[in-house]
Order: sequence, then structure tokens, then C-alpha cells
Amino acid sequence: MKLWLCVAIVGVTLVSSTGLAAAQGDSGPTQLSISTPPDAPLSFDTDTLEATAGDDVVVTYTNDSSIPHNWHLFAGADATAPSIAKTPLMAGPGDVETVEFTVPDPGTYFYVCDIHPNMSGQMVVSAPE
Repeated sequence: MKLWLCVAIVGVTLVSSTGLAAAQGDSGPTQLSISTPPDAPLSFDTDTLEATAGDDVVVTYTNDSSIPHNWHLFAGADATAPSIAKTPLMAGPGDVETVEFTVPDPGTYFYVCDIHPNMSGQMVVSAPE
């Protein structure tokens, strides 16, 4: 019984130490922000986002207009490509949604508001250094 308890304590200590080291070395996902400003309700505030392939990313989309919008990223040059990530439709103003995903291979990817196809841009993905 004493041997089992000693092994259990050592095991818990090793697992805890390993988990702590991994958590301290992980800087977390890359944070990206995009919004729809109140003075330009049918546009994103940027037409280009940049990211590194393989990174975990959190995109925060803020709809500051009074018109419903969302943000939708596709795995190609237009909305016919498979979906990578998207926020739900937000009524605005001041609605905020986040979406987390792993950045795909290097290249250029299309994003758009699903109900306003003239609101679009690109995510430029570079190779890791």
C-alpha cells in the first residue's frame, strides 16, 4: 500500500510538472481583429489579414454597424471553396464574435460577409520561419 501511494504521488508530480512546463511555453493562439465601422456599414475595416501557416488563430469580428453581418473564411480564392471558419450572423451595433481555427497552408484565402458579397478581403498566409 505504501509503495502504491508513493508511485501515485511521483506520477502526479511528473504529470503536473510536465503540464506546467507546456503551459508556460505556449504563448496561445494568434489574435486577429476585424470590424465593420459605423461610418462604413458595408465594408470591413481591412481587406487583408496576415497569418502564419499552422498557427492557431482567434479572429475577433466586431460589427459596429446597424446592419447584420458575419465574417466567413474560405479555403480558396472565392466563396465556392470549402469553408474554413465563420462567425454567426450578428445584428450589430457592438456585437462581437470570435472564431478559432488552425491556419491552412501558405497562400491567399478569401473572406466575405455571407449576406453582403461586396464585403470581402483576403487572408495572406505565409510559411513559418
